[in-house]
Amino acid sequence: MTQNQITNPRSRKRAAAKARIQLDVAQRILEAVPAGICQVDSHGAISFANSVAIDFLGLSYDDLAKMYLGDFHRKVIYEDGRECPVHEYPVSRCLATGQPQPETILGVRRPDGHVCWGIFSALPVFDDAGALSASVVTFIDITHRKEAEQALRESEERYRQLVEFCPDGILIHVDGKIVFANRALRESVGHDFVNLPVMQFVHPDFHEVVLARFRRLNEGESAAPWHEIKSVRSDGTITDIEVASQAVALNGRRCVQVMIRDISERKRADRERDQLFSEVEAARSRLELLSRRLVAVQEAERRHVARELHDHIGQELTALKLNLDRCASASADASAGVIQEARGRVDHLVKLVREMSLDLRPTMLDDLGLVPALHWHFDRFFGTSGVRVKFKHTGVTERRFAPDIETAAYRVVQEALTNVVRHSGAKEVTVRLWTSHNSLSVQVEDPGVGFDPERALARGVSSGLAGMRERAALLGGRVRIESTPGSGTHLTAEFPVSDIPQSGS
Repeated sequence: MTQNQITNPRSRKRAAAKARIQLDVAQRILEAVPAGICQVDSHGAISFANSVAIDFLGLSYDDLAKMYLGDFHRKVIYEDGRECPVHEYPVSRCLATGQPQPETILGVRRPDGHVCWGIFSALPVFDDAGALSASVVTFIDITHRKEAEQALRESEERYRQLVEFCPDGILIHVDGKIVFANRALRESVGHDFVNLPVMQFVHPDFHEVVLARFRRLNEGESAAPWHEIKSVRSDGTITDIEVASQAVALNGRRCVQVMIRDISERKRADRERDQLFSEVEAARSRLELLSRRLVAVQEAERRHVARELHDHIGQELTALKLNLDRCASASADASAGVIQEARGRVDHLVKLVREMSLDLRPTMLDDLGLVPALHWHFDRFFGTSGVRVKFKHTGVTERRFAPDIETAAYRVVQEALTNVVRHSGAKEVTVRLWTSHNSLSVQVEDPGVGFDPERALARGVSSGLAGMRERAALLGGRVRIESTPGSGTHLTAEFPVSDIPQSGS
């Protein structure tokens, strides 16, 4: 520009107008930029701040204009709760060195107490003579990013705490190597796992299925549902576990997180439950079999009673009726003989009825107890079979037991003696009866031909043996049979008992 242009009023006006326009454009640009911009002069006074900076700092322009750099740093700048020396901040270093300062993350404490965060940088400004006249500070608001980072850190810490103290075992592995194992897993296995191959703790029978699941996760599948496998602990113990896997990101790498649940107790409980169900089912089957046998026995007893009534008592009654008919039409002398014959038949009928009653249940078992009833039965047994019984007993003479126990012991002896007559061929039998504080035992021993008990029971040829066992089992007792062909038989029955008050005590 020539001297005439400078001194020309019209030229000066145009230059001034152009400068105003350029300044207005510059101010508009500074206001439109989505970043905070401040200018600090060489003395540390804040000479300019755009609206973004004023909104970010929460201060008015007049408040900023009154502040020098030291006041600003002391009252406004905040960094993780720790105040740093003024000369360490970008604008201070820029004014001190005349050099641009790189981006630095700083916190700003607003008057309302809220802390905002920004990325700050500082550039030096020089005058026409090359002297440092100011520093321009620019910053970008990253408060939302910092809050998101803080929330992420807190979330990660909560996740870490949840994983570490989760009652289920959790491990993370990358390319098959364990990089993390939580406390539950470390304590249950007794090993920290880290840097060990994950397949080292999988039972060989399940290697194929586990590797297949890991391959699918590495190829993009997000999760694998719970499934049961067996693991091998560090001490070699094989354990039932339930595992679920999912793909997760760790430090930018795709890895696999595995949740592990020890189900050994559950499996043991399942086995016990199944065993219990099996035992209940077996007991139900035995009860049904016993019920069928009871019905069969009842029917057999009915047939026996019916046959006795028909064949013996019925015949005697028919003969008695004929005698009475003859007596009605006979003379006085003849009637005396007929009546005498009728009396004999009545006596025989009474004897038959008494025998039938005793066969069904001897009354002395209820009145006098087990030992007298057995003595009576042995005498009667010898009279009908010719087989002699040697009876030995200890501790039972003055003692009574529950009626069902005495009945069961009596029936076992009765059935055993019946089998001796039918199958043994022995002419002498030894019966022993003894008691302890909580059990009553009876043994029947014969030197006869013997047999195979299990085979007889399996073939179902001896309902008497099965009946004895079931009778004892219903009372909580047991029957043992020791016999081999040619070596005789030992049958022992044991019943649990408790003392009951003696009559008259």
